[in-house]
Amino acid sequence: MKDAVVIGAGVSGIVAAYTLKKAGFDPLVIEKEPYIGGSTHTLREDGRIIELGVQSVLGQDEFMAFTKELNLKPLHPSKEHANTRYVYLNGQLKRMPSNPIEFLTSDFFSIFGKIRLLREPFIPPKDDPKESISDFVTRRLGKEFLDKVVEPFVCGIYAGDTDKLSAKYAVRRVKALEDEYGSIIKGSMKKKALGPQGEITSFEGGLLTFLEKMASGIDISLESVALKITKKDDIYTIDTKSGKIQTKSILIATPAYSASYLLRNLTWSMSAELDQIEYAPVIVISAIVKHPLPKGFGFLIPRKENTIMLGALFSSNLFKICKEDENIITIYVGGERRKDVADWPEEKIISQVKKELKQILGIEDFEKYYFKKWKKAIPQYNIGYERFINTVKDIEKMNEGVFIAGNYI
Repeated sequence: MKDAVVIGAGVSGIVAAYTLKKAGFDPLVIEKEPYIGGSTHTLREDGRIIELGVQSVLGQDEFMAFTKELNLKPLHPSKEHANTRYVYLNGQLKRMPSNPIEFLTSDFFSIFGKIRLLREPFIPPKDDPKESISDFVTRRLGKEFLDKVVEPFVCGIYAGDTDKLSAKYAVRRVKALEDEYGSIIKGSMKKKALGPQGEITSFEGGLLTFLEKMASGIDISLESVALKITKKDDIYTIDTKSGKIQTKSILIATPAYSASYLLRNLTWSMSAELDQIEYAPVIVISAIVKHPLPKGFGFLIPRKENTIMLGALFSSNLFKICKEDENIITIYVGGERRKDVADWPEEKIISQVKKELKQILGIEDFEKYYFKKWKKAIPQYNIGYERFINTVKDIEKMNEGVFIAGNYI
């Protein structure tokens, strides 16, 4: 019998197994794929580091403590590149203001947009758990700020629809500023920050290096598909394609739809609820180009520009990941606003992306590209999401020894 079994070798599963190992347990990790990483999908080829999933991590205190513990040296982009970001507006790239002086002096916002923003501290707070991001931002900061900043920014994080995403759950730190201080601007001034703090971080060899180092010394069974979980007395039996595994403790670190399937024999009705969590599709294209890239982090595209692209990262500006005479741009396509693109053939997607990139950056062709289609990429924290949070709590409460982890909780 195993001390504990972790199902899923993505970030949540590997971190959990590492923590258990450090605490003196001997966990087994089972993973259906022939590799670890989950949505961390790093390729190392021809002297290049290609990220077709998560690109980097915001290195906050807890994460940086892990890197020290693992004796890993983190890599950070220069502040010039990290702080220079663009939005594609009305057919051209516009640099986003990065400080109050730039906000006042740049033409990124109209005079009416600036006046509307400055009114924010005088707008009374409102407690509405069913408020969308669109309604929340428009109420506090105005429609122009929503359209030019928040909508493309949120789409860059969640690939989601701000009309459906919950302010309470999807931008909870920003919403908490209103709840605590009565104003986003007042709260950010007192905390000296608007969002989460930390440096953009990766590692020599890409993000997968972090998980590989953490996974060393952990018992991991790859290409091991969990089929079902049953319970007798206080023992759980996991049926896999290669046999049965017994344990008293299971951590399910899979996407919600997989967790729903695995839990069906323990709690049918509640597990079915997890299958209702919506996921946005995202296509990731990492393109090798000879064309020079603008200095900076990358750009986002508002919905009103009607592109299939959501935005792009100037990946080779951030980290040394390719040869000296080439650049890497990582392009994101689809999301909630263009779900249909997930069903397009690869050739059609690449053709349209090239047309859009030519107009935005003057890039006409790729030396080579890497392509990954994530049909269920990012869980959507839509209005009413608390029902899923409560479902997870109830499942864990009713099934002692079962724990659930993932980016949907």
